[in-house]
Amino acid sequence: MATTLDLLLANKSARLLPSSTPLSSIDRRLYLSKRIAHSFTEFEAIRDSLVGRSDLLVTSVTKPFLKVMADFGIADDRSGTWRATDGEAKRYLTGGWLEEYVAAAASEAGADEVFCGQKIAWESGG
Repeated sequence: MATTLDLLLANKSARLLPSSTPLSSIDRRLYLSKRIAHSFTEFEAIRDSLVGRSDLLVTSVTKPFLKVMADFGIADDRSGTWRATDGEAKRYLTGGWLEEYVAAAASEAGADEVFCGQKIAWESGG
């Protein structure tokens, strides 16, 4: 009999909260997550600019990357400066992409259950 994460947590007075990233979102952004993983050096400067940490010089290298991010709804330049579109985009840019990348790899490897961005609540006995 397979043991689910819910059952394992219940034995420790813990439970999953309804907050994980839907697998459909992970699948939809997998191309972008893989691109970030394979071009992390270029991504770092773009990420820092999109979340307001630094300025970015848009070049022939960064522009195509920014365009892909815009296609996925992660970045836009409507204000004349490239920025993350919203809080969810900032979460993705500052680590969510890696969680999604790993979740997709676990799913592709045949994991019984995959959760991404999952929050857990527990009761302490103190």
